[in-house]
Amino acid sequence: MQVIKRLLYTACLSFPVIGFSQSTLLPQGYKHQPLMDRLEIMYRDSAISLQHIKPYDRKGWVKFLETVPEENLSRVDAHNRRSALMNNLEWVSGDKSAFLSKKPVLKSFYQYPADFALVDVKDFFLSINPVVQFIVMKESDNDESLFQNTKGARGRVFYPQRLSP
Repeated sequence: MQVIKRLLYTACLSFPVIGFSQSTLLPQGYKHQPLMDRLEIMYRDSAISLQHIKPYDRKGWVKFLETVPEENLSRVDAHNRRSALMNNLEWVSGDKSAFLSKKPVLKSFYQYPADFALVDVKDFFLSINPVVQFIVMKESDNDESLFQNTKGARGRVFYPQRLSP
């Protein structure tokens, strides 16, 4: 019985290492979808058009955003471009210090405004964000209140060395 428990315990611990995860595609309805659509229209006939790939993958989206000259964008689009880059830091090439928070919490949390906790070292990227939603509703003909309480966490892990052969 002890051997079976040990094997089961080892299998559970090693599953994340050998398991498969979800893709890095941006979800439909992503908060930067209007920016994607506007840039797709602006660059429809150019070499950096994204019209042939939907849904967008994070790496391609960031690579595309980095090629778009900021002077061609309105102030709102430039702000949204910066926000999109900040939300996909694992794919940003070059210096990321421009995205640092002015006031991180306890010098460890929210070092970057888009991530509660972030680890970005040479061969490893981890982004963790809390998910909290609490809603109280009241119907007009009902004395009882309706509640929705959601809690959780969202994380993204990236191992760059796995992409190269």
